[in-house]
Amino acid sequence: MVVKYGNDWSARVLTVFNILFLMISFMRNDSCRKCGTELKIKEKCTTCDEPIKFTCNKCHFDTDEQIHQRCALQGIICA
Repeated sequence: MVVKYGNDWSARVLTVFNILFLMISFMRNDSCRKCGTELKIKEKCTTCDEPIKFTCNKCHFDTDEQIHQRCALQGIICA
């Protein structure tokens, strides 16, 4: 599939957000990738208050920050 954007950068940005959203949406966060211990919430989204970062109390592993597409787009539009 070939998508032609021309000079429309907003379409490119939205496509990148959509790809990141799909990749992150399917990541499970119920157990640590390193030791298997249950993860605890480390950080919440400032827009929707949903968890976006988790940590393991046993091995101190921190997950990557999850970006909510709706919240990220709202921040761009409001900025």
